[in-house]
Amino acid sequence: MRGRKAVNFEELVEKISNKLQGWKTKLTQAGRVTLINSVLQSLPVYSFSCLKIPDKICTKLDSIINAFCWGHQPSVRKLHLINWDTICRPRNEGGLGIRKFKLMTQALIAKQFWRFI
Repeated sequence: MRGRKAVNFEELVEKISNKLQGWKTKLTQAGRVTLINSVLQSLPVYSFSCLKIPDKICTKLDSIINAFCWGHQPSVRKLHLINWDTICRPRNEGGLGIRKFKLMTQALIAKQFWRFI
């Protein structure tokens, strides 16, 4: 397997975590949601469209995004005001339009499968 690079999904998690370091205290709630929708969910799109990401990594990414949305660290458990499933609904259904990474992975892999057919 010469010339192939091994896929390390932890690098993807670290990349998203590093993006958040400078933004944690400087943003309002609306600013955090905008940042999540525009920047953080677009970073792993290429990886998700080419590879099946394990559910454990998707859950970890969701927890990082969830903690950033509420303004605390992912390792700290806090009470949230709204259920995460409610937040992940589309805006016209009363949510904030944040997409879950597991569903994004499934949709992008299905899109690639459809192209091959």
